[in-house]
Amino acid sequence: MFLLAVIFGEFIAFALTGMVIHQVSLMSALATPEFANPGSPEKIMADQFMEQFGRNFRSFGHGALHGAISGVVLFLPVIGMQAMFERKSWKYILVHTGFWTVCAIIMGGLICAFA
Repeated sequence: MFLLAVIFGEFIAFALTGMVIHQVSLMSALATPEFANPGSPEKIMADQFMEQFGRNFRSFGHGALHGAISGVVLFLPVIGMQAMFERKSWKYILVHTGFWTVCAIIMGGLICAFA
């Protein structure tokens, strides 16, 4: 049970990485076979971009903000829908959503600060 909890936690951290580190989307947009060539225009552009903007928005607070946003727009709807079908109370929904939102805030902050 604990091993699965760790594995599922890693899934969440992996998903948060793309949300809190904005430069990930640039690299995925440029991921072409030519990107591996050091002299390709894509690689040169990406290197120049990362030199100039690679450290922008890389703080614990910025990652924590994205963690909080993901808690509200991802965890609340999922937990809320499941709890409604299970006929659980709003208190149950808020406690569980709060727990996962705090986890996402901490994960997002650490990922963004130390990436």
